[in-house]
Amino acid sequence: MKLITGVVFNCELVPYFIEHYKKLGVTEILCILNVHENKNIAAQIEKMSYNTIFKIVKIVNETDSFVLNANTMEEIKNKFIQQDEWFMVADLDEFHEYIKPIPEMISFAEEEKANCVIGHFLDRISSDGSLPSLDYSKTLDEQFPLGCQLTKNKLRGNNRKLMILKGHNLRIFRGFHYSHNERSSSLNKNIVHHFKWSNIAKEITSYKNKNYCRQYVASAFNYLFRKKSLSFDNQCDRDCANIHQKTLKYIKQNIDLTDPELNLKIIYKKK
Repeated sequence: MKLITGVVFNCELVPYFIEHYKKLGVTEILCILNVHENKNIAAQIEKMSYNTIFKIVKIVNETDSFVLNANTMEEIKNKFIQQDEWFMVADLDEFHEYIKPIPEMISFAEEEKANCVIGHFLDRISSDGSLPSLDYSKTLDEQFPLGCQLTKNKLRGNNRKLMILKGHNLRIFRGFHYSHNERSSSLNKNIVHHFKWSNIAKEITSYKNKNYCRQYVASAFNYLFRKKSLSFDNQCDRDCANIHQKTLKYIKQNIDLTDPELNLKIIYKKK
């Protein structure tokens, strides 16, 4: 099975990503790389992924560094995926877990005449709520043993994710949250482990691109200032870099493990 992903500014999770999806049966990881924010990232990825299933299939230089252009995603899908082929989609910080083996998931979806399999975020955080640097001597489970609903309950973000899709008829939207003409399988209790909350999240504060800030700042504002709605254009006319930095500073200082809204649970226990 093939998997399409995109990398926009940080590639530290690449070794973990390769290992995880190889175990799930992925034979090719097709990467779209945006070098706009980090001109050296291609060389970094090549060093990490040499002679593996991870392949850079397109390099772009897009100012919209939050998510890769939907048209680029469509181009890669139509080039590398067959008309009726099932394939995965995942951002670099998303690690899938399915309630059944993948061949069974696909067979069941075919029986239902579904064309996609979905799941939902489980944000993974450290044992003390900090945003640590990655330690390659440890597994991600060891470094981020707790699961919570930070994206959904604290940032008011969309935690629904497309995981497996069929063929060319589904247009991939930015962020892999929804698609046109989707008919999702009823086997939808799958988990997307979201390993964003490390030093990678800290790096985001240095990027000042307006388009980058739109979606993330919108969801964060809903939580921080209790607004029911947000005008993207009005808010993005402000200094988005300062707003975004404030947001992440808040998150860093306020991943309060006693907060009941997090729905915190232990995912990994040290043996």
